[in-house]
Amino acid sequence: MTVRITRVGFRELERALAEELPKAVARNVMIRTAKVAMEPVRKGMAQRAPKDTSELADGMKTQVVKAILASALVPRVIWGRKVPQGTPRPYLQLQVISDPRPEHLKGYNRARATRVQADCYAGSYAEAKVMAEGLVPLLSTPATIDGIKFGHTKAEGPQDLGEDTADGFIHRMSLDLLVWHRSP
Repeated sequence: MTVRITRVGFRELERALAEELPKAVARNVMIRTAKVAMEPVRKGMAQRAPKDTSELADGMKTQVVKAILASALVPRVIWGRKVPQGTPRPYLQLQVISDPRPEHLKGYNRARATRVQADCYAGSYAEAKVMAEGLVPLLSTPATIDGIKFGHTKAEGPQDLGEDTADGFIHRMSLDLLVWHRSP
């Protein structure tokens, strides 16, 4: 609150306070009213927000791993950025790249697309290519696991990202998978 007093005196101070005090009180009342009015909205948003995203990721991991291992396409599936040293090839490395949470005026949308990077490592180019090409049809089948509905999976790639190392050339095919799913 800013009070400008040009002359020192009680009458001037009384008049300045009479003008400015109601404005300051009104501002404080508005702020308190807005906070009280927004509390139910905040609570509603907290209820609608996903509680634990690990459930979605675990369900997605379960679906992907079950489908891949059942097909005998790849003997090993590794989730995350770090592959244990000495892991024999071929193997499939999967990691979640992005998991956006679309929202609308009533809160978060239950349906969303998670981007998963799939890297197929193999001893030969042909083996890595077969793994990458075989992965897409496996994941395109809709399924429901632990109440999470998985829909169509869109694939981008594969890209040949092989690299020369001290142990020899490592063949790697990389795919970006857009996995559509809906939480219960």
